[in-house]
Amino acid sequence: QVFLLREKLGIKAQDKVILYLGRVAPEKSIDFVIKAFKKISDKIPDSYLIIAGDGSQKEELKKLTEDLNLTKRVVFLGLVDFKDVPSLYKEADIFAFASQTETQGMVVLEAMASGLPVLAVKDRVFEEVIENGKDGLLVKKDQKEFAKTLENLLLDEKLRKEISKNALQKAQKFSLEEIAEKFDTLYKSLL
Repeated sequence: QVFLLREKLGIKAQDKVILYLGRVAPEKSIDFVIKAFKKISDKIPDSYLIIAGDGSQKEELKKLTEDLNLTKRVVFLGLVDFKDVPSLYKEADIFAFASQTETQGMVVLEAMASGLPVLAVKDRVFEEVIENGKDGLLVKKDQKEFAKTLENLLLDEKLRKEISKNALQKAQKFSLEEIAEKFDTLYKSLL
């Protein structure tokens, strides 16, 4: 069964959906993403920020969206059933991520494997996964730069499609089969 995010939330097919998926906690810097979204929300009125996940910062972030007058444009989904996650990725246009505390960046790889263009804050983990400008976009942790890059990505469908295509190809390199084969080769070389 498809999750039908847009249908459930009344978001039109042509509207743009920015997705954050993960734990809702201070170290994830979701407040940074919300504030960057505020900078472009008037310029791109058909855009929405969807926050999927739960955690200790949820109420604080809801208050922030109220203070920024974004309650109609920032949607807190709460926990999403694991089976609905692929549909959620498919219905979004961009995956936005500002955490700099990741050890593996699995959620970014999941988004890429779903063909979702990723905009992330520069972090050593993501620099090893994302080739900036080709299969994702990395920016320094600066709200103005993050907002401008987000705006460009939302407005440039050709760029989104190109990054999406390249992200899918890159994600295949991180499949279990590929990783298992690399470990097998490494083990054999060590023997």
